[in-house]
Amino acid sequence: MGKKDDTFEMLEEKSAAFPKSVLILLLILLLAGVGIATYIIKQHNRPVKSDITMGDSYGKNTPAPSQPEATTNNGSSAGITETVAVKALAPVTLVVNFDENSVTIKPEQVLRIQSFYQQIKDWAGTIEISGYTDDLGSASNGLIISRQRADNVAAVLKGLSNDNRFKFTTRGLGEENPIADNTKTEGRAKNRRVEIKFTPAP
Repeated sequence: MGKKDDTFEMLEEKSAAFPKSVLILLLILLLAGVGIATYIIKQHNRPVKSDITMGDSYGKNTPAPSQPEATTNNGSSAGITETVAVKALAPVTLVVNFDENSVTIKPEQVLRIQSFYQQIKDWAGTIEISGYTDDLGSASNGLIISRQRADNVAAVLKGLSNDNRFKFTTRGLGEENPIADNTKTEGRAKNRRVEIKFTPAP
């Protein structure tokens, strides 16, 4: 075979190899394109996480808003809304102390009652008010004083609420249920008290 024939043979080999490399390159590009398209579709369909949270407003006895659930707009142009769960208010309690043989509520105790009301004002429910005394004096006099103390505390709360949202129950229990030693001055001072308990309506 001459030089001319060798040249034609080499050209035929090159032309036969060229389509194979192009085919492999096209196949690689096709697979890469499918992979990229799959990734984009997955990213587009991924659910969006909500970052809406409910903050505390009142510290320990935190009341949530007065509705059991709230609806908020997520800011999209479609006006889609999300329902946010709201935690329930736990019972709130307060102890108000009195001077010996007195039914007068001291100014600092009035401030504490006002603070108590601020924690429950957005809720409906029952307010139980129980008055107590130390063991000095007769038991019958203790019952009278303890009931007067409970009534006076109820009057302050009713003056603050000025609506029918709360159901009040008041009682005087005299020397019952002491929380401290009545043989000591400090103990008797703790026992001269009114206990307030608010329980939200279900």
